[in-house]
Amino acid sequence: MNASRPDAAAFEHFRAGRLAEAEREYRALLAREPRNAAWTHLLGFIVARSGRRDEGLAILDQSIALEPGNAGFLDNRA
Repeated sequence: MNASRPDAAAFEHFRAGRLAEAEREYRALLAREPRNAAWTHLLGFIVARSGRRDEGLAILDQSIALEPGNAGFLDNRA
């Protein structure tokens, strides 16, 4: 785990497949920094992978609105 990343714990949960824990961590991070496009994007991906597709896609759309030129975001949304 990279301790210099503010989202290190959340990302480790995500990588390990602990989606509920990752979602909880990213929501807490976004409560402090709501315009973080990368965290918003990961949250959307996690929510969609958790079986809540429509909610996840809406969150992915929010990340794209925050960073419209991010090709990775657009690719993952597709």
